[in-house]
Amino acid sequence: MLQGELDPFIGGHKISRVAFKSLADSPEIMFALSTIWGAFAEPMRFEEEAAEQMILRAAREWLELQQDDTTARTAYLNRWIHEELAFGRKRWEKAAGVNQSRATYQRRTKIKSPLTARLPKDGNDVDAAKGLVALGYPALAPVLPNLFQWLETSGSAVELVLRPFFAELGAPARDLARTALLNRNKPALKYSLLRYVLPSWPRDLVATLPLEGYLYDSDSYGLDVWALKLMVEKRIATDEGFEGLVAARDWKIARYHEHLSVLTSLAL
Repeated sequence: MLQGELDPFIGGHKISRVAFKSLADSPEIMFALSTIWGAFAEPMRFEEEAAEQMILRAAREWLELQQDDTTARTAYLNRWIHEELAFGRKRWEKAAGVNQSRATYQRRTKIKSPLTARLPKDGNDVDAAKGLVALGYPALAPVLPNLFQWLETSGSAVELVLRPFFAELGAPARDLARTALLNRNKPALKYSLLRYVLPSWPRDLVATLPLEGYLYDSDSYGLDVWALKLMVEKRIATDEGFEGLVAARDWKIARYHEHLSVLTSLAL
């Protein structure tokens, strides 16, 4: 990438993915790196030319570090996160809680249980889903991550059984929800959480989840709108207070009116 053999944006995206996949092995470092490199992939954060120069500078500075110098490494990560990329410290401290959550999630998915054989075989295996739900929590703790994964099946019959289960469960699924919301992929899972599961959780529990970052994103699932609705209904303020929710709402209304104007003007 530094030698001009790889596009900086492609290189940055690859680094972000590698760091996130390695989160459980070295959470403190890898979460910070995945945050830094993932930020460069956000199209509205920087002008393209400026972002390209920042990517190359970040890469060059990292390679120049003495990797056994923990003080220098920590200074690098803090500077890039809080100064170069302007991640608010309050927001960062909330998000950094995924370190333990991610490692816990990966450990849980490796647990073998007699209940594994009773997991749904496909999206229509409603009887298996209902049989497991009937056992309740904590009996389902060993296979909870496996059941949680069904929330990303775009409304399958099994997902429809599990949505109310997780909506009622709350706290035991908190770490799974945090990890999912911080994942740069899995939009269907996030949609299911934001629309069908989290609205039933207590306000104090929802307030511990990383929601604010969604307010100015946009995707085909409308995650930004569902996150805003959840924060408003639960009275969860942004770093700028409740005024931040008002600003996000007004910005979205203006944006959607602009898009609607374009769409209605198209002659087919």
